[in-house]
Formats: sequence, C-alpha cells, structure tokens
Amino acid sequence: MWDVTFEKVLRASLRGLPDQVDLEADALLTRFGLDSLATVGLIAALEEAYTVVIPDEAVNPMNFRTPRTIWTVLSAARGEPTEAAG
Repeated sequence: MWDVTFEKVLRASLRGLPDQVDLEADALLTRFGLDSLATVGLIAALEEAYTVVIPDEAVNPMNFRTPRTIWTVLSAARGEPTEAAG
C-alpha cells in the first residue's frame, strides 16, 4: 500500500476528487482532472517529496493513468520493489 505522503501529493493534483472519496488503486485519474499539465506538476511534487528523479523514459501517459501505475513508477525511482498496491 502507498504511504500518506503519496496520497497527499497525488490528491493535491486531483482537483476533481472530493476529500471524502477514497482514492482507489485503479481509478482513472483523468476523471479527476489529471491532465498533461497537472501530470508535470505531480511529477515535480513527487520528486521533491521523495527526493528522487523519475526517469524521462518513465514519463508517459500509461504510467500516470492510475494511482497504482504512478506508485509503481515512484517505487522504481526509489529503488524499491515495483509491485503496486493500494
């Protein structure tokens, strides 16, 4: 399962996700307002929060489609196992 920091950073990029709604691992984030510009901001926020660099080759729409896919990318950047949970 992802940590509190991840959920906080991700929720800040999802303007259309109400606070009382659970963030499901396979939710399509475009439904909550994650567009290309918001994705750039999310990447910067994740890199800052976790002191990592998300490699350019990992930055593609499929990797930023759901919380699960983003957590997988972030875990890989952190050198952790890449099995996602949520």
